Amino acid sequence: MLADLGPTWSLPAEGPWDASTLERAFGRRGPVLVDVGVGSGTATRAWAQGHPEALVVALELHRP
Repeated sequence: MLADLGPTWSLPAEGPWDASTLERAFGRRGPVLVDVGVGSGTATRAWAQGHPEALVVALELHRP
């Protein structure tokens, strides 16, 4: 899942990850939810689907 979605939805690793960067990346404003260590992304995707108003940022700490 990350291999499929990453190229479209990745943020620049160097930041900054401030509100304006997130708004540009998502194309809208919203509360920010952060998931650290997402693995395959299955749970993160379900979390995002359950909170459509939020900007869900998934951080993976290991290279795929």
